[in-house]
Amino acid sequence: SSSSDSHSANMEFDIKVDPTLLINIRPSLRYSESTTVYAEDESSSDTNNALLNASTQDSYVENIGRNFSNQLDITKRFGENGSFLKFSVNNQFNSTESDDFLNSQTNFFQDSSQNVTRNQYTDANNKNTQFRSAVTYRLPLIGNEFFAEFQYAYSNNKQEDKRSTFDRDQTTLEYSDFNTAQSTDFQYTNETQTPSLEFEYRKQNWSASVETSYVFRKLENN
Repeated sequence: SSSSDSHSANMEFDIKVDPTLLINIRPSLRYSESTTVYAEDESSSDTNNALLNASTQDSYVENIGRNFSNQLDITKRFGENGSFLKFSVNNQFNSTESDDFLNSQTNFFQDSSQNVTRNQYTDANNKNTQFRSAVTYRLPLIGNEFFAEFQYAYSNNKQEDKRSTFDRDQTTLEYSDFNTAQSTDFQYTNETQTPSLEFEYRKQNWSASVETSYVFRKLENN
């Protein structure tokens, strides 16, 4: 069985400094909680209905999610032919925290040395931070029909994933024995820089464009 609860808020603000300068801000917030309770029993037999193995599993998981994002655009227009300079920033932060209690028993009746017992607690934390900024300039080449658009964009995406699993100590009954094999801790970063050039031709009922860009990318794993 499972249950969940979430709350969110989305806002948008337009600030018109003057007829040629517009500032747009769009923040968004979300918070969620969920609980999952799971139980399962399984077994298998051979062709003679002799029991080969059997397993039982019970788990209790609590999750908390937090999300925040914001988009900021500042646009300055020039003249009457569609020329503008635009600066954009987008940032997003997502995090998930979970507490996972697992109790399972697997028995192999043909070879009891393979029996597996798990009484574990896993503390998991996942964070994802994204940042993107861009500067765009549109230059009219022929009236308000043919344009050249220059852009430089930068982005940075960082992901952190940590899972700490502890076995239950049978003496103290505390989840204190760190399980290295079932624990993880890593960071991943993807950083890009992208200059681009686009040509666009627009008529009243149709339009066509062509774009070229080059991506400079840097990847890191820890």
